[in-house]
Amino acid sequence: MLSKYSKSRNVRDFLLTASGNLSILFFGATGGILAARLLGPEGRGELAAAIVWAAIMGIIISVGLPQALTYYSAREPEALGDIFSTTMVILVVQSIIIILAGWILITRLFAHIQPDATSSLLVYIFSIPFSLLISYISTMCQGLKNFKLFNTLRVTNAAGYALSLTVIGLLGLNEAIYVVSALVMTQMTISISALIYFIKKFRPRGNCRLGRAKQLLGYGVKSYWGNLSWIANGRMDQFVMSTFIGLEQLGQYAVAVSYATVLFPLSSSFAMILFPHVASSDSQAALGKIWLVLKLNLLTSFTGALVLGIFCSFLLPLLFGSSFQESVTPAIILLGGTMLLGSNYILSDGIRGLGHPLIPSAAEVIGVIVTVAGLIILLPRYGLTGAASASIISYAATLFVLLAGIRKVTKLTRASSPS
Repeated sequence: MLSKYSKSRNVRDFLLTASGNLSILFFGATGGILAARLLGPEGRGELAAAIVWAAIMGIIISVGLPQALTYYSAREPEALGDIFSTTMVILVVQSIIIILAGWILITRLFAHIQPDATSSLLVYIFSIPFSLLISYISTMCQGLKNFKLFNTLRVTNAAGYALSLTVIGLLGLNEAIYVVSALVMTQMTISISALIYFIKKFRPRGNCRLGRAKQLLGYGVKSYWGNLSWIANGRMDQFVMSTFIGLEQLGQYAVAVSYATVLFPLSSSFAMILFPHVASSDSQAALGKIWLVLKLNLLTSFTGALVLGIFCSFLLPLLFGSSFQESVTPAIILLGGTMLLGSNYILSDGIRGLGHPLIPSAAEVIGVIVTVAGLIILLPRYGLTGAASASIISYAATLFVLLAGIRKVTKLTRASSPS
């Protein structure tokens, strides 16, 4: 009976998360199309620059805390009060640091690289504390295996993005600065509402404890470089390109990424369910779950990439506008990269759930190095196609290291198991 219940719950959790990710896909695609049509290539590039710089700064200051919150909420649900209280104190400190440091970085460095996008980024850095708040609350829900609330928070956040663009479009405000201002206000509203609801639902009574902070940050730091590199690998191409090419070209590439990553929510559905279930399982059972999920992801993502690749030259300009014809070729290349990126996500979360966060960290750091080197070599010579190729090479290198790492973990598990 317990086994049947467990399987039924796993299926339910997956269906909830898959449905949530499909909703996020819908709102993300809607928002991407609205942004492209509303702002055009140059304005879309300005928006992409603001979003990618804020995302990198946010993940830098997070120090791997989202992964730590999922891990310890899954393993010690009875300690939620202390985990929550400690996290909120850490968040306040992080917010002060990132706003001050971000303002200095933007005005002293970014303003000289992309002066036309500086105002948008100065506004958008104020979204970082609210983005961290919604991330911390949702990952605690993930660890508690409350996938209904976990997915509700994520879908609401994605819907806010599309809603903001819809309102800005209806008002006829076709400049990136208006879009980022609306996004900041929307994120603030959603994250504060989520905090109030979380407190009312779980009533997390506890205190901020130094020992708990050390525990969370200790695990977080181990997975930090992998998490930083994971986000960097997904955004490093746009981040580097924002310092070397014009906003119009960056807008073309951002649309290619939007089209190609339409499959990624499916992979993230698998990974998000996998992490807490691996963390709460014995090693042998956990390894079996990881390999099963990886195979399912490869099968489904390959099929989707094949279909999207065949129809890309027709669908992409139809959806985003004829001015984005240049995005077609890099989008087709990036579809292959999305399959690899999704597999990396699954393996990384699976290995973290097994208690080995340093392996994904090493793999993702190598991926960043390959990305930067690839962009330096390929971007000047082949333009957007070269950037897309650099990304897919990076994802492949990361996957190779992750596969080697999980095989090592498998051998250690078998060696320690009673004969």
